[in-house]
Amino acid sequence: MQNEKQPIQQFLERRYASRRPVSLKLPAWVDGQEQVLGVRDLSQTGFLAEATPPLRIDQVVELELPHEGRKKATVVWAGEELAGCTFVGSISRASYSAALLKSQILHPQGANQEQAAEAITVAEDDPVEKLPMGLRVAVMVIGGALAWVPVLAIAYWLFG
Repeated sequence: MQNEKQPIQQFLERRYASRRPVSLKLPAWVDGQEQVLGVRDLSQTGFLAEATPPLRIDQVVELELPHEGRKKATVVWAGEELAGCTFVGSISRASYSAALLKSQILHPQGANQEQAAEAITVAEDDPVEKLPMGLRVAVMVIGGALAWVPVLAIAYWLFG
């Protein structure tokens, strides 16, 4: 049977935004109860949460993000303490960058300004979403062919 994969494997195969390791403690609301979630990695589309008591699959979590405020997410896989969550929609690039700036992994105690600036630059270079390779090649080929249309039209107009 094809659906015998573990939930985490199915989740990882659907992921299309790269994640960055972080170390954040953020306020969250789970079933209307406020608690603090540990966030271990983050992307613009989801995060890995550490929670006690454990989160359950299909549970809705509202995570308080820097710069964006509360953002709803759904738990797509859950283990004993860790859970993979997908945001309803995606978070803004500003919110993503602000969370990376607050992370202790990127900015351990004593990190200097150059290290902080480098971490921001790396985070901003992160693609939000990549198209499949075949589609990217098709866009390049068609775009290249269409670029010749004005040249050929002018040549036809001039030389008949």
